Amino acid sequence: MRYPIALMLLMLADAGSTIGMLRVGAATEANPLMAVLITYSWFGFLAGKGVLGFMAGLVLKHDPKAARVVALLYVCLILWHIVGWAIT
Repeated sequence: MRYPIALMLLMLADAGSTIGMLRVGAATEANPLMAVLITYSWFGFLAGKGVLGFMAGLVLKHDPKAARVVALLYVCLILWHIVGWAIT
């Protein structure tokens, strides 16, 4: 059960940093589905990210190696956000 929760938390961290960067005009949302949700509300965006993260975690819990790869990619994405914050 730890993979769905970890991936959901990483996705929510990504969502939080995305919202922060969007608010200051330092980024745009690249995912078309999430971009639509953001136009309606921040809460909808966060809820969508959370649901997608949990569903991905449920699928990936059966393949721990793939889950580790996805988690590593999200860590890299969050680091990218941190670098983006530092240079804006």
